[in-house]
Amino acid sequence: MVIMILDDTFSDVCAFPVVYHSNTHQIRSPRSRRRSSCSIRFADDTDTGTDILVITEEGLGDILVDPTGSSLLSSLESTTMKTSPMSTASSTPHILGVHRYQIAGAGALTVPYSENREMQQNQMLLTLRRRKSIQKSIHIDPIALLDYSYHGVTQRFLLNASNWSFNSFTLDTLTGGHSLSQLLVHLFSKYKFIEYFNLDILNVLKVFRLFENGYHDTNPYHNSVHAADVTQAMHCFIEEKKIGQYMTPMEKMCSLLAAVAHDLDHPGVNQHFLIATKSHLASLYNNLSVLESHHWRFAISCIRESKVFNHFDSEQWNQVQHLLSSLILATDITQQATYLKRFKQQLSPSAHFSMSNAENRLFILQIALKCADLGNPCRPWVLSQRWTKQICAEFYRQGDYERMLSIPITPICNRHSASMAKIQTGLFDFRKIRDLTSTFRFLP
Repeated sequence: MVIMILDDTFSDVCAFPVVYHSNTHQIRSPRSRRRSSCSIRFADDTDTGTDILVITEEGLGDILVDPTGSSLLSSLESTTMKTSPMSTASSTPHILGVHRYQIAGAGALTVPYSENREMQQNQMLLTLRRRKSIQKSIHIDPIALLDYSYHGVTQRFLLNASNWSFNSFTLDTLTGGHSLSQLLVHLFSKYKFIEYFNLDILNVLKVFRLFENGYHDTNPYHNSVHAADVTQAMHCFIEEKKIGQYMTPMEKMCSLLAAVAHDLDHPGVNQHFLIATKSHLASLYNNLSVLESHHWRFAISCIRESKVFNHFDSEQWNQVQHLLSSLILATDITQQATYLKRFKQQLSPSAHFSMSNAENRLFILQIALKCADLGNPCRPWVLSQRWTKQICAEFYRQGDYERMLSIPITPICNRHSASMAKIQTGLFDFRKIRDLTSTFRFLP
């Protein structure tokens, strides 16, 4: 079942799979930590002609979210769909069975079935409030349930992908953890890359999933949600006329792919840690731009495996490799001052900077990607704070690793001495975000 939470405390519309505990009037979801009083009703979606289960703050029940709660989908995968109440193999003790209904023009809605007489009466009231167009579903693919249910809500949410206040965390919730691939589907459609480059749609979807799977969800910060956030920011920069009007389709596509892949297979620790622990990656790349070198090579391997660009001629393929490597290597934070100095020199009146020059366009895209990568402190306060908490968690985890390995603890990673405020201000100064973003206004 997909629910929507609408109340004054939620600025975003959230949808996620849930398990309804009929004996306790509780709805549990593994993807949220919110607890609130609520009532359940059916509302008509006049835009799509479908029924939506709406939960509002009216004090008639509880939403209790359990991060360890089991998803109803997993218990339905081995169950045959029938029109009568059915038992489930879920480990959740309060679920006795489910009724499943098909909503016209939408996905599936799961209504719990309880042997408790009072609960059955309540369920009958809910069922009566359904529209007559709702029919029982006999055969439903449980795996496809989330795709059907999320599709409409996700597509509406992605209409805001050009706004700087775009919330990648909400997108990740709406898509069940597939924010990066869903954002890419939207952007490739918007820019018409598939038609322009004559790409095979199956190979395109394959490389999207390879990119997404290349990120480690165990990383608090360097994960696929961060990649989606950077990609959306890069999209915002490309849409600026002072940049986008000069870029070729190949440059636009590769700049977005570079944003997607800029932290692929990130281990959740920095270059200093890899060198100190004599990591094979540090040895492989001679302690120079270790992570960035790994990211762009990993990206190339994903592209090769997907065969998405196999029909490109040698000139096009060389251009793809050149753009991806140049853009991703530019995200090396240790080279920040060098890029900023060159940026100011290039944009001085005496430099005669021209966007008709391919190397100049590449340099601007490098600066844009750096801004996208480091720009979450410039997001709205709610998003900025959340990203700060995420990166602090990853820093503290590295500090714990260093402590266990008896190697010097990186000052910014020491949870006992580095407060969140110190980390936030230190990163802002170290990344030179103030200079980088202020200089960006001088683009022609």
